Amino acid sequence: MKNKFAAITLVLASGLIAGTSALAGVTREQVKAELAEAIRTGDMPAHGEESRKLNELYPHLYPAKQAQASPARE
Repeated sequence: MKNKFAAITLVLASGLIAGTSALAGVTREQVKAELAEAIRTGDMPAHGEESRKLNELYPHLYPAKQAQASPARE
């Protein structure tokens, strides 16, 4: 029982440590800018809806997403 608890604790701790390094390069200003952009485009989860975003529920309130052209095959 102690070994199982220790193993689970080790796995969770290593996941937390690995996750923090991915966010180390992001500044507060970058996060604020990304949030402002998500609010502007409606790329935010809607309350009470199952995994639907505001721009999916109310497309007339937000700018349309621009389709990106895929690179042509040579």
